[in-house]
Amino acid sequence: MEEENTFKKIADQVVNFAPGLATVLAATGVGAPIAGAIGALGALGRAFGLGSNPKVEDIHTIIQTDPEASLKIALAEMDFQLKKRDQDIEEMRVQMAPYLKELDTKTIPWVDAIHKMGRQISNWGTMIIVFVLLMTGHAISPEATALIGGGNLAYQLIKGKGKTNGN
Repeated sequence: MEEENTFKKIADQVVNFAPGLATVLAATGVGAPIAGAIGALGALGRAFGLGSNPKVEDIHTIIQTDPEASLKIALAEMDFQLKKRDQDIEEMRVQMAPYLKELDTKTIPWVDAIHKMGRQISNWGTMIIVFVLLMTGHAISPEATALIGGGNLAYQLIKGKGKTNGN
């Protein structure tokens, strides 16, 4: 509990020069994981020459005594944000790997285009056939409906819902 109070004290000291670090430190113990605070302290420790695994008390003391603390805190903020961005980029690479693999797959362009447009081709084909039959005066019986729409229905069932935007 004492360490959490020190986190909050450090957060109060660095908030003007490192809002990202301050946010992580202030939230520690109030629902935020301790790992974030360890990363924030590591950034501060490196900036003050204490290494990546400094003691909370040492950071607190050096902030009060170092005349260049504000500059070092700002550098620590940049270091922290840079590492956070690197983690975000790596996470995106992992998430995008299946899509990138799919893009690298060699296909025959016209076959791939027809495959990707299959749902649209099937829907439009069905609508055109129904329209032509209606305009030429043909009755559309249940058997004709099954014949006309059967292929489209089968395609839709086999292909499934398809891709949606993020859902």
